[in-house]
Parts: sequence; C-alpha cells; structure tokens
Amino acid sequence: MKVLVDGTSLDLKVGATLGDALSRIGTKPAVGAIVGIVKGRGEKSLQTNSYWLNTTKGKIRIELLDTDLQKIWHDSVDQIKESEARWISSDAVAFGSFNSSIDWDRVAHEYNRWEIALGAAGFDPGKTQLIFVRKRHTSVYGAPANGGVFARVVGGKNTLDRLEKDDRIIGVEPIVEWEDLTEKMATTDLALPLAEGMEIYTRFEVELVEDAPLGAEFFMALTRDGTFKVESISSSYISSDMLLTEPIKFEHREPRLEGVVTVRTTGRGLGRIFIYKADRTSNMGHSVVGKVTSGMDMIKLAGPGQLLTVKVKPERIMLMGLGLDQALAAMKDREIETEVIGYTGGDAVVVNQDPAATMNILKDNNVRLTSIPSKRLVSIELYDQLAPKTLDYFRHVTGLKVRPV
Repeated sequence: MKVLVDGTSLDLKVGATLGDALSRIGTKPAVGAIVGIVKGRGEKSLQTNSYWLNTTKGKIRIELLDTDLQKIWHDSVDQIKESEARWISSDAVAFGSFNSSIDWDRVAHEYNRWEIALGAAGFDPGKTQLIFVRKRHTSVYGAPANGGVFARVVGGKNTLDRLEKDDRIIGVEPIVEWEDLTEKMATTDLALPLAEGMEIYTRFEVELVEDAPLGAEFFMALTRDGTFKVESISSSYISSDMLLTEPIKFEHREPRLEGVVTVRTTGRGLGRIFIYKADRTSNMGHSVVGKVTSGMDMIKLAGPGQLLTVKVKPERIMLMGLGLDQALAAMKDREIETEVIGYTGGDAVVVNQDPAATMNILKDNNVRLTSIPSKRLVSIELYDQLAPKTLDYFRHVTGLKVRPV
C-alpha cells in the first residue's frame, strides 16, 4: 500500500503500522508530540471546484462555475502550470498559452471584475489563454459564444492587481475544505495500523520574516525545544501561552491569512503566539512574525493541551551559555564573522551576544560575543515540580524565559 509521510511517498506492506512508516523514512516526532493522519483527500480533490493558483506574486484563489468549460480547465490544468503572463492591461491579465478544444467566436463580450474567461489568441485554440478581468469592460478575446467565463477570483485579489509582465503561474493546488475530510485524527499511538492513501504528518514548518527580528526571536524562544504547546483553539487559530505576559515590540503588520504566525504585543494576551487556520484582517495588536510553509494539517488537527513538533527556519542563533570555542565553531560553520570581547581562556563561556536577534545577525553576517570564565557563572537548580508558579515568575524577571543565561 502507498502512504505519504510529510509529503514523501512510501510503499509499505499491508498491515504496516505508523511506527513502521516513521522508521522507514527516518523521522521521529518530539517526545509526547502528536502525529496527524488524514485519509481521503485524493478522492475529494477530484471533486473540488476550488483551486489555489500560485503565482510569482502570491496566491490567487478561484472558484469554477457550473459550466461546460470546466472540462477544458480539468483537461488543461497541467499545461496551465508554469504559464506566463502573455499580456497585461488595465482591463485584464492573460496567462498562457496552451492547447484546448475551445470553440471561439469573434464577438465582443462584456466582462466584470474578478471573472476569469477562456479565449483563443489569434482565434487559434492552440493558443488558449486564461484572462483575469481587472475591471468591467467589453472586448473580443476569441472566447466561446457565451463569453467564455468559467471561474471567479474569490481570494488573493490584491495579488491579481500586482501582476506584471513575465509573472508566472508556478503551481495549481486543488482546495479540499477541511470540513469535507471525515477521516482525520491526531495520535501518539505508533502501533496504529495504516491504510492505503493515508497522509501522515509528523511536524509543521515555519519560515520567519525578516521584517520582525524581535518577534521572530520570540517565536524561536517559545519553540527552542522543537515543540509548540497548544493552549487553546478556535475555528480560526491555535495559540500558545508559554510566553504569556512577556513584553514584545510590534514590528510588522499584514493580513492574518491561513498559516500566518503572530504574537500579541499589547493588552490582554500579551506574549501569546497565534497560528491562523482561517483568514483574518490585520490588527495593530498582532505583529506578524512568520508563516507556516508545510504541515498546515497539523495546525488544523491540534487540540488543547497537545504538543506539536515544529521546525523553524532559519535555525536560531543562541550562543549564550555555550563555551566560547563551541560558539566560535558554530559561527564558523555558518560563515558568520565573530568578534570576541572579554576573557578567551579555555573555560570561557559566552554571556552576551550582539545583535541579540538571529535575524539581525544573519542580516549583518556578524556577531559580537562577550565571554567570562566559567567560575564566574552561578549555577542554580530549579524545583519546577515543587514551585512551578514561583519559578515562572523567577524566569520572567530574570529573562530566562527567552534566553539560557
């Protein structure tokens, strides 16, 4: 039988378990973290009328209309991938060309904003184009007698307005609404028997944004052990309170689309991290710090109290607490220039780094380290089981929630 593990196809023997699949591919979720399983998406994707068009300017969501032209779309979708913007005007943008069975005519038709039509360039079906309407107008596009409108833009409308000559459609993704998938689950049972067509997700991945270096570092601190603890969920987000009440500066505003990661920077919920499952408008209290790039199904499956495995890009640069030699070797491996201030003996320990934020270090390709003899460090054993609330406050006032020293 065939299954997918984090996007990689595997052929397994009938009766294979979840543990067999993970062992075969060499992946291991964090201790106590859930594994997400979805079944039936392939069948549902053949029935959908919703698609994401991934362009070089961003994503556009379209909905097919109930017309006979749907067949041309389905027959041509593989040709539409990698098609280029052939021409652009204030009225419309055309992508193509591809071969189709379109029945064209030379009649002018009226088109409305956000409609998508099929037209034969030069009245040649071998040069069929997708025409995205930017504003209401009348024109001759070599479209069928009914005007050739077969779909509408329903999402990513600002992307359509930003398209330019030489932009491309780089992918077409069928959209299967999460509610339509009836076979989905989160589990920690590695003995679970697998079935044909199952999709298995062991982690989600987040790419942080350069425009929010402090917020990105905040998220790295929250996920420093490779996990994301889900505290609460709603229909539109999951959130974590591991750094609740920790102060953080607002840096970057943009719409909170599906997969966007934000940190609350003011008011009630200060320091709470959100990952969105549904689109929401931007908010001055939410600074955008990153975007989920894979494993979105894990976000949608997660429930309160569950632990998710996460991979963050770029990898955090936190040198404080490391031996100086170890820190210098790590920066050499990443080809980052390093300056050392203070003690440089064999027992030197890094106690400060400047810049403090990973994104700023990568931007400058330089970091200044301050180090002291290890004997000047105070080592404290903390009793988390006996005094969790007191130690939470202790870590808050000392900064140990976000850094190791």
